[in-house]
Amino acid sequence: MKAAVLSLAALLLLATGCSTSPALFEDAKYIRIGVKVDQPGLAGSRPHDPTTYQGFEIQLGRQIAEHFGREPLFQPITSANREIFLQQGKVDLVIASYSITNPRREKIDMVGPYLRSQSGVLVRNDYTGPDQVGAFSGAEACTADGTTSFDLIKEELNGQEPQTAPSFQACLEKLSKREVDAVMTDKLILEGFAAHSKGEFKLLQRTFGQNGYYGIGMPKGHQQEFDEIKKLLKSYVGSAEWKRDFDTYFEGVDYNDYTVDPSNIDEKSIVLVCEAPGQCAER
Repeated sequence: MKAAVLSLAALLLLATGCSTSPALFEDAKYIRIGVKVDQPGLAGSRPHDPTTYQGFEIQLGRQIAEHFGREPLFQPITSANREIFLQQGKVDLVIASYSITNPRREKIDMVGPYLRSQSGVLVRNDYTGPDQVGAFSGAEACTADGTTSFDLIKEELNGQEPQTAPSFQACLEKLSKREVDAVMTDKLILEGFAAHSKGEFKLLQRTFGQNGYYGIGMPKGHQQEFDEIKKLLKSYVGSAEWKRDFDTYFEGVDYNDYTVDPSNIDEKSIVLVCEAPGQCAER
């Protein structure tokens, strides 16, 4: 993002960093982590026990909590309220298929990525139409509120806006009831839905849009914790442990489509200091 001229106060903040900021994890026992618990593979309820969660992002949250000598306390969130929960102090971190973008980095800090994904299309198993995104109108497609997918789909469908729902589970219900013909979002998210649908849904092979890079969201002003998580992620991505976790929760899926490199973390773990919306500089 092009840097704008900042006030003296903002420049002082750039110079001093976060040395006087309070610790991010105030609770001595727990780290509160916001997760989307309706995305199998990434984060979902355990079979026969809806009060506990499993998935790639759950496992990552456990690793981070252990690194800081605490236990994870997972709290359900949605795409629409991720930033709000961080800004209001309801959670300490968000690990929830959270694509790193500059507009988001103006409001919160984002460290990562730990996964990447292009967009994809999920259809009912009896779909026999063409393997093309353009085979659907906006009215026939659904995505969740508050995601970057909305604009990508609108662009792909020549300005047609898709239907939106409070969650992807709500989109899946629409798909099952034939109220829409496709659910569109990150292909990795759709991989989990297809695998857990017991044959009701399938993925088209066609992808669209650029890769979205998943980062960990945190409130602004906590450089020490930011740097520690960044270091942890750089040792994790591309490792045998990362591959094991991916294969555990996305069995049979080619991890090469979703892996990231430690250099991606250096490129994208950028902290923005903003005087006003659109008036930001990199720390």
